[in-house]
Amino acid sequence: GNTITEDQILTVSIPVDFSEELVEVGICEGDVFDLSTIPAIDLNNTDPTITYHDDFPPDASNQLNSPLVNPNSDMTYWIFGNNEFNCPDWIEVEIEVDDLSIAGDDNEGSICIEEEELDLYLFVTDDADLGGDFVQLSGNTDLNVSDPDEVNISNAEAGIYVFEYIIEATEYCPESVAIITIELLPEIEIILTDILCSDDFMTYSVAIEFVATDIDINTGEFDVYNLNNAVIINIPIDEILEIEAENDATGCTGILQVSPPNCECPDVEVPTSGGNAVICFGEAIPTLSVSVNGNATANWYDVQVGGTALASGSLTYTPTVTDPGFYTFYVETESLDDPGCVSQRIELTLEILSPPEYDDLIIEVCDVD
Repeated sequence: GNTITEDQILTVSIPVDFSEELVEVGICEGDVFDLSTIPAIDLNNTDPTITYHDDFPPDASNQLNSPLVNPNSDMTYWIFGNNEFNCPDWIEVEIEVDDLSIAGDDNEGSICIEEEELDLYLFVTDDADLGGDFVQLSGNTDLNVSDPDEVNISNAEAGIYVFEYIIEATEYCPESVAIITIELLPEIEIILTDILCSDDFMTYSVAIEFVATDIDINTGEFDVYNLNNAVIINIPIDEILEIEAENDATGCTGILQVSPPNCECPDVEVPTSGGNAVICFGEAIPTLSVSVNGNATANWYDVQVGGTALASGSLTYTPTVTDPGFYTFYVETESLDDPGCVSQRIELTLEILSPPEYDDLIIEVCDVD
């Protein structure tokens, strides 16, 4: 018989088979990532042509001109490989983008101590992100910066203070640090050196010492006005004298209020402070104290002039406040020989420091049993 031979051609298409299907990477906002650094290993060695895409399915419409990408938020890309058999494969690349937070540029400024509170955030530059931490590097007084927007400076010494403003590093973004330099300008102090009633008891006069360039008063008139001292006369006996001193060079001011004297009374010396107090939140509230000369006692207030006494006839006072903050109390001496005859008031302060802020802490312990 006849033998019929028929040739059949069998073409085997070998697909691209990448060793990885999904790759996850992380970058910081603003960073450029090179997709070509991800190994596109074809397990079948078909020598595929590699292209990069920002949408799926990968095609010419979403092909990137370069493997260098700079996403502003989390993004998915595809590494596409096709071979001569048109049997492609792809690698999905998920890029996680950490938000970039910066501390801004180094900055400097000044503030008058009589402002009493310092908001450190006001001294970071406009491009800085808020929410970082402040660390005091230097300064004449150790300040409590646990509440950066309410730093008590009322008892601070004047001078240069330097702080670090730190934005902590994230998983993919680096730490950012700015140096903040702040000069605490001295408070203008007005010292009452004498207070006298007129012969007819209708007016009184006040003598003061100060370091300032300008003095304003709300009543009375100047009899003497020198560089560092002044005498104010003809102050109506029923009016409180308010003296405001200003340093033109710094803009810092000081204010002193003087209560009218009781002209029927002898002079009563001001009390001597037992000291200011600083405690941490949660600690027992301390007792403030003064001492007085002669047969006298003391009365406690929360205002410099007038007001209702917080405590009367006591050389000690325990404040009732408990919240973090800075509190000022005013104390006068009252003569026991001449009840109702009192001195001018002095200041005592209590500062309750805010508790430190802690980040969540997770501790993993291995069971060794």
